[in-house]
Amino acid sequence: MLSSLLAALFVPAAPTALEVTVPVVVAPQDFPSGKGSSSPSGGTPEPTSMLLLVGGAVGYGVYRLKRAKSQDSQER
Repeated sequence: MLSSLLAALFVPAAPTALEVTVPVVVAPQDFPSGKGSSSPSGGTPEPTSMLLLVGGAVGYGVYRLKRAKSQDSQER
């Protein structure tokens, strides 16, 4: 092991040319636009997000009704 370390110190390493080419992919939103942002403002919302919002609102309403009923029964 020691001899290989000494040999590595004194024997010059062979020059290697290592070039890595990485392809560049430009997404459409990366192109500069002169018209400002292209965000969908005022468009139709996604159906999944509407279902999540409506389901959350209904669930919150049911929770409040149950809580109000339980507080009324505890007061009597």
